[in-house]
Amino acid sequence: MSNAPRSHEPMSPLDELLYRSERDPVKRPTMAAVFLLDGAPEWPRLEETFERASREYLRLRQRVVEPTAGFGPACWTTDPDFDLAYHLRRTRLAPGAGLADIIAWLEPELMTPLDALRPLWTANFFEGLADGRAALVFKVSHALSDGVGGIQIHAHLFDLVRDAPRRPMPPLPLCDDATPDELATEELGRLAGHAIDLASKWVHGLANLGERLLGDPRGALEEVLEDVVDHATSALRVLDSGALPSPLLAGRSRRRRLLWLDLSLARLKAAAKSAGGTLNDAYLAGLCGALARYHEALFMPVEALPLGLPISTRRPGDEEGGNRFVAAVLAAPLAERDAAARMKSIAEQMRQIRAERGIDYAEWTAPWLVALPTGVSSRVVSALRPPDVQASNVPGPRAPIFLAGARVERMLGIGPLPGAAMMATFVSVAESATLTIHYDPAAVRDAPLLEQCLREAFEEIDLLAVDAERPASPAKP
Repeated sequence: MSNAPRSHEPMSPLDELLYRSERDPVKRPTMAAVFLLDGAPEWPRLEETFERASREYLRLRQRVVEPTAGFGPACWTTDPDFDLAYHLRRTRLAPGAGLADIIAWLEPELMTPLDALRPLWTANFFEGLADGRAALVFKVSHALSDGVGGIQIHAHLFDLVRDAPRRPMPPLPLCDDATPDELATEELGRLAGHAIDLASKWVHGLANLGERLLGDPRGALEEVLEDVVDHATSALRVLDSGALPSPLLAGRSRRRRLLWLDLSLARLKAAAKSAGGTLNDAYLAGLCGALARYHEALFMPVEALPLGLPISTRRPGDEEGGNRFVAAVLAAPLAERDAAARMKSIAEQMRQIRAERGIDYAEWTAPWLVALPTGVSSRVVSALRPPDVQASNVPGPRAPIFLAGARVERMLGIGPLPGAAMMATFVSVAESATLTIHYDPAAVRDAPLLEQCLREAFEEIDLLAVDAERPASPAKP
């Protein structure tokens, strides 16, 4: 990214909506990633790595400034007081500490808001794991990036070989910080140009509509109304699967907890191939199987429940980071006992959702929502009940990656929990795969049972791979 002087960069409507959600302790969209390393990088080299990344990818040095009285969009501006020592922190673990201790530290950290007056991230480096290993916990606001964009940001931190030559240090970026009053004044100056453009478009649009009304007034109005209704109805199908919420997962609180599993990436790929599906189909089929087992074990079986999924809209050539996705909801097929059939059901629902005309709903709703006063837009968004379960699949690099000379052995992805009962995040890096469940203990009251159900369900998915590998029995004469 260029370090040349530039004006304040307005946040995209979706980024700004997510930033506003930071103020809601129940729906705060905080994300994190835990990187387990095979050794402890030298601290000066780690500092250098983050300093360089913050100069290459300026979002790491930018904070959000909102204009006075909400007059215009919030903007990304370079923080004149950026202090790497605040964002990058170092902790020496007690003897015998392990990943479980880091997770125990992270759970309350996920409930702690990031400092809105600084860039929206922190990184905590933990030394002292067994056999000289270490870990890095990267916490970030969803306003900064979605999961796929986060992998792009990581590319500024990680190398593809252990002894990678150190890249040159870019110069310090020029400061383009602004006050809320300055942003409001700038927006006032832009409004004149916007008003002229908008008036021109309206005049042109009204002229075209006027011509149609003169020729066939009733037909023209019916056509416009039908188009609007059709588009809105399609968007509702993307957002509402028709599945009823699970009464078992109804509780909500401000508490957050985590559980995680290591999965076999090779087995999941083989299982998906054997059933004619994708890796994402296999992952979601395992998750749905676990949810079915959990409900049955607690004597509250359900046929289906609403499962939310982000669908990436990122295109080649888009800028790094940021949020480029739409949220969709499918009916998780909990009643389907056969794992391969669950995959097919999920794949078919995803095919139908992607074919919906209204899948672009975020492009026309986010600008309207963000134009409302913060309190009003927050109430509108809060009125929409999130699905019971959110699920994300974040494909990482296919080759091993290294942080300041230390190899990443595992990566745990912790997706945001915006008012749902749980958020499942599947992450694959090189040949390793992990599943992390970020959950609300008021909704998931028996976490050990859920973990057992997850293990059993993914063992069932693994069996599809095993069955596919077995040689066919010779035909009987």
